[in-house]
Amino acid sequence: LEISTSEYDLPALFASRMWSIGVWFKTSAISESTILGSQSGDPGVPIYDGLKFSVSKNNPGDIYVQIGTSQSISVNAEVADDEWHRLWVICSNDVLKIYVDMILIGVMSSISNIANSGVSVYLGALNYNGVSCTPFIGILQEFTVLDVPVDVPFINDDYNNGEGRFYC
Repeated sequence: LEISTSEYDLPALFASRMWSIGVWFKTSAISESTILGSQSGDPGVPIYDGLKFSVSKNNPGDIYVQIGTSQSISVNAEVADDEWHRLWVICSNDVLKIYVDMILIGVMSSISNIANSGVSVYLGALNYNGVSCTPFIGILQEFTVLDVPVDVPFINDDYNNGEGRFYC
């Protein structure tokens, strides 16, 4: 699914450095599986201009987040278990926090601005210069984008309210 940068002003949202992105997901993938991503640069050159959230190919079950050209974090989350999980990636000024199932699993400090040179962000795949890559292998539900960094009580309520849904 393409999230058009003309329909949703994601570049402005990312530039604000005050946002939250959440998604329920289920996967058993042991290869790279992108939840959300955009990337631009020369083919074959790993220069990211945007952001990427994925289940890692290097350490199956880890959550991997890449921001800008050189900042990334890979955290052990053991999510490749074919069970439902709730991921929140929260940006507040220059700090990015990653929660899985209400648990803070990673923090990235002093993050750079998330540039986006007009490349649309894809949900369920990586948009690499207009080519869909590393599709998400599994199921995504309730993708949420907020223009505020959510807090722990919000994350806990969101998770607990989702447990009774048909897909959890």
